Amino acid sequence: MKKVFSVLFLTIGLGLIYSSCCNGDNPPFFDYTRLQVAPISIVSQPPTSYTAALNIIPDNISFVADAALPNLIPAAYGLSCPEPGREGPKHKIASISITADKDFDANYPAGASLSPLFFYFFGPQKALTEVDPLFNDFVSPEQGLIVYSKSLPADTTQAFQLTVRITKDNGTTAEGVIQSVKFSPK
Repeated sequence: MKKVFSVLFLTIGLGLIYSSCCNGDNPPFFDYTRLQVAPISIVSQPPTSYTAALNIIPDNISFVADAALPNLIPAAYGLSCPEPGREGPKHKIASISITADKDFDANYPAGASLSPLFFYFFGPQKALTEVDPLFNDFVSPEQGLIVYSKSLPADTTQAFQLTVRITKDNGTTAEGVIQSVKFSPK
């Protein structure tokens, strides 16, 4: 009987230590209101050739909790506090739109969505018009989405300002702009 009480006391004691150390300071989800968009070179497969590649990264991040029952000791973490945002974004991506400040070609005038011309790098190689939440969402606040295009504009000497806009499943949006993007075979 003493052993049972000892194990119970130890378990409750460790739970209290864990909850007092972490104290809910590491909310499991993250949200973002802006995007950073940067050019990136793709050095591995799947695209055998591409004309432009972008890394879309969440910015202006806040960590948020969800209503849940307290968990005294999660077995996977032992006594270390979990990383904030570890469960991914609070709101999944509903759509991604990429627009240019100039006419891309006769089919895509300035301001038209270029999303059908861009593809996700990871997961199934689908156009941005087909959001697959299993593969095409942010995994962590630090890791971006890589997208690429195989299309060339009518004028390949022109540099574009691209605006990337993500609409989340709750209707809110996040936007980022990248200057001087040139589409050329790589």
